Amino acid sequence: RGLRLSSSGVISFTGTGNDFGTVAADSNGSAITLSSGAFSIGTVDGVTGINAGTSRVTLQPNAANTPITLGTPGGWGFSGAELNLLTAGILQIGHRSTGLTDPIPSSGQITINSALTLPATVPTLVLETGAGVADQGGTTGVTVGSLAIRAGTGDVVLNGTGNNVSNDLAASVQN
Repeated sequence: RGLRLSSSGVISFTGTGNDFGTVAADSNGSAITLSSGAFSIGTVDGVTGINAGTSRVTLQPNAANTPITLGTPGGWGFSGAELNLLTAGILQIGHRSTGLTDPIPSSGQITINSALTLPATVPTLVLETGAGVADQGGTTGVTVGSLAIRAGTGDVVLNGTGNNVSNDLAASVQN
């Protein structure tokens, strides 16, 4: 089971189920937004990964307070191998609701549970959540050119030795 999305313009897809299997998308350089239950990133019908060129890719759960795991996913999240199949100027994972008129609910806690190195095809990572962001200490963390975090009521704790960020863009915690 899989979902292949191809377009010469913006792709915005919201799934209503818990899981639509493996996803591959190519927008010919336009933004891609996927809101859904759990899914994996892979190859579907000859298209591999998610490619927005230098535009933004947004990957977000469609249910409120869904925890996100990066590294070794359990539930909603992505492995390092899946993240290596992305091409985007900015990769946004998760969502922090902006209010009552925002149709997408805030994501839950974002946990980085292994050492992740994003490819050169993803120079900027944005983590958004209505909760907090944390790695699991030790060798966990993320290596990326630029990192921005927008958190809600939780803490931002990135103390693993796997963290290597060239440019800290912003960390915003709004309790």
